[in-house]
Amino acid sequence: MVRVSRLSNNSRKLAILLRLLVVLLLVSFIVSAKKRLAFCSESDQLENLPAYFAKNLSKSVKEFPENAIIQNYILSFEDTHRTDVLELYEKVGFQPVFLTNGKLNKKGKRLLERLNSLVFDGIDVDMYALVSIQEKVARIEALNNILKELKTYISSEPKIFVERFCPAYISYVSFNSNPGASVFTSPKAAHQIKAANDTCEVFMQVIATANKTLINLNETASDLDAMLIARAFRLARDMGVEDKESVLDALARDDDLSDFLKLIEPKSVHYAPLRKALKALLEKCSDPPPETLTFSSRTLRPGAVSDEVLAIKKRLKWEGYYKGPLDNRYDWGLEEAVKEFQRANALQVDGIVGQETKEALKVPVEEKIRYVKLALAEFRKEPLRDLERGIVINIPQFMLEVYFNGQIIERHKVIVGKANGKKKKLGNRLVGINQTPELESKITRIVFKPRWYVNKRILKELEAESQGDPDYYVRQGFVFLPPRKPGGLPRVYQKPGEKNALGLVKFEFPNRYQVYLHDTPTKHLFSKSKRAFSHGCIRVENALKLAKTLLKLDNNNALNSIEKYLKRKNSTYVKLKNPFPIYVRYIPASTDSKGRVVILRDIYGRLKDKVDNKTMICKIGG
Repeated sequence: MVRVSRLSNNSRKLAILLRLLVVLLLVSFIVSAKKRLAFCSESDQLENLPAYFAKNLSKSVKEFPENAIIQNYILSFEDTHRTDVLELYEKVGFQPVFLTNGKLNKKGKRLLERLNSLVFDGIDVDMYALVSIQEKVARIEALNNILKELKTYISSEPKIFVERFCPAYISYVSFNSNPGASVFTSPKAAHQIKAANDTCEVFMQVIATANKTLINLNETASDLDAMLIARAFRLARDMGVEDKESVLDALARDDDLSDFLKLIEPKSVHYAPLRKALKALLEKCSDPPPETLTFSSRTLRPGAVSDEVLAIKKRLKWEGYYKGPLDNRYDWGLEEAVKEFQRANALQVDGIVGQETKEALKVPVEEKIRYVKLALAEFRKEPLRDLERGIVINIPQFMLEVYFNGQIIERHKVIVGKANGKKKKLGNRLVGINQTPELESKITRIVFKPRWYVNKRILKELEAESQGDPDYYVRQGFVFLPPRKPGGLPRVYQKPGEKNALGLVKFEFPNRYQVYLHDTPTKHLFSKSKRAFSHGCIRVENALKLAKTLLKLDNNNALNSIEKYLKRKNSTYVKLKNPFPIYVRYIPASTDSKGRVVILRDIYGRLKDKVDNKTMICKIGG
């Protein structure tokens, strides 16, 4: 009996312990459930749950820059413009530049628009990774759409939202509001708690998905913002902007990118028309010419009837010069179209289709594209991109332009060096000894009625011309001086006057090639379309007018004494108070006085070294 009693007491103790354990487990479960429900609602008030979530969603987006994804991300950002990116972020307090609240802002959209049009500047867009940028833009848009839908759903019907995701929450709150209810004895309450717990797990997963979406948005947006900043600096560099501080300031203060876009655009009057021409030429790539042209040696004039005329009409119609009927008669409409084509290709404008015009008609569009691309690249470089003051001579255009206050105030035809003749090594290439070199200097002095000192090379040519004419040198005003060294060649100069090869005025500027700008007595040569006749120096039409212009711009008193200088027998030297810059360039396309694009000829064959295989591809991305 005693043994049975002891077993009975032990059983009672075990039962009590088991009951206590169950109570503890239930209490633990209830506390856990309360904590989970508190995470879901963050409040005992049901209505505050969606408002809280919406607030945090908005806050996470607004705190995009502080989410340090910018500050941490740029530490690992790899790009040739990484330093520039860091400097701009520091300048703007590590705020995003091209995105606002995780979305592409107006500045970002305008930058993308400009980047997508770079092909018309002749710039290699492959270096800008535009495909990668567009992919990130699309990803950001998709992520924002997801968040927008979620936020809209939460905010629109808060009670429905909570009832859908936490239906047991209301029952649980209602149950706990009755102090007489027994948590430990109500199976319904336990079931409600379990249901609330399970449903809130789903709700928590929704919250986790939203947070993950925000993180992805911030990471992608940070990546895109840094990429766009790097591309903005690359764009400025490729467009010829050398002042980085100006770029930093424009990007930092600009709300709509207008200052930056204005900064990068070259001010050269030639740039915009050439860019427009390149766009038109690139569009021709998808519309090949009607047929391959083959011509006879026959010169075609107005009134001619032949199959060649029909071929020319088709070609000029394709190029946009001819708008009349396609037949084999050389009529007035074709004559006008030929003249316009000749003007646009720097040919003699006479309306007659000779060999030069026929050769120009056969030039493929790819070659014109690369000429315009090369020209655009030249006009993007300093000093031509925004030249305020100076003279620019374009060798293949046979043209001189005077710039003042950023405007072309005068144009003069010029004669440049011959393309033929012996070759000499200049740098890494061979050039003709008579070819005019590219250079930049400053005009320091103007000489009225100059002497012409003949160099050894030209003296040999004069000797050949004077054979059989003993009076040649005297008649032409040459003076022979004894050689400086025994056995040397005599020194020869031509006296000032109308027969002097330098004409009435000479413009001196220091350069290692010993070339200069001057007047000429052979003015009839300026009527030619191709004016490559000199030994390297540059002859200018209306040279006295140019001299007067430079003296006027220099505020030089000598301007009032030119007539007196020209009456003198000897030379008069006038020093400029402010030397005038001069740039001699070799640019294969430009515009005329009316802003019309002119495709020029590679008279010296220098462009072969500047054109790679890629630029020969006729494609918009090439």
